[in-house]
Amino acid sequence: MRIEIFVVNPYEDITHMTYEEKKALENLEGIKMQIIAEFGGLTETNTEKGYWIESKTKQICIDSVKRWIIYTTSKDSCAKIEAFSKQIKAITAQKLQCFGINDTLFFI
Repeated sequence: MRIEIFVVNPYEDITHMTYEEKKALENLEGIKMQIIAEFGGLTETNTEKGYWIESKTKQICIDSVKRWIIYTTSKDSCAKIEAFSKQIKAITAQKLQCFGINDTLFFI
């Protein structure tokens, strides 16, 4: 089974981060470590750009995104990944969090 979690980097300039922003990034790294412990590892892609249209202003916005890719034979992976994705969504303050399992995308 191939799992991809699309993780938006909510903070571009890490040199001028607030305490809360630094804590959020630490929490995101903590989730990554939990996923590694749960599945035995993950692969992180280089930063990719995601483009989307903001519904109210109709402006094109850009996100910096990394994909966390996991390979597993675990049968209960979907529930585990959904739980991790909910945490990632909260930390990154996204309206939607996307993850894929065997090329099928899910949004929460």
